[in-house]
Amino acid sequence: MVVRIYKILREQDLRIDTQTWNRRYREYTEKIKTGSVLEIAEVLRDLCVLKRKKKDLSFGERKMLDTARNLLVKEIAIAKGMKEPDVLADLDRVLGEPKASRTRAKPDATPVGGASPSQVKAKKG
Repeated sequence: MVVRIYKILREQDLRIDTQTWNRRYREYTEKIKTGSVLEIAEVLRDLCVLKRKKKDLSFGERKMLDTARNLLVKEIAIAKGMKEPDVLADLDRVLGEPKASRTRAKPDATPVGGASPSQVKAKKG
């Protein structure tokens, strides 16, 4: 499975969809919600390609990029028995992402469409 993830991430010659950012965001949200690491890899790859070909990603797209990256790092680290920083460096190399251009997300970032722990407590109380 990890080999298939890296194969998806290496596919860089993509036609960028010209749909608006909010439609892309909804499409990518649905892919992430499936929980499929292959779909998450597609989201990460597409957003990285879009980031390179376009000036800026929207705030939501940047957050989604960080979420997809963090989810994949955790999954690959578990599958390969590696440390997360090593997997992250490997992903950045595969994606052609310099470390300085990557936004730093908290490791426990709330998944797209998910509730933060404080929101869950607020609903219970």
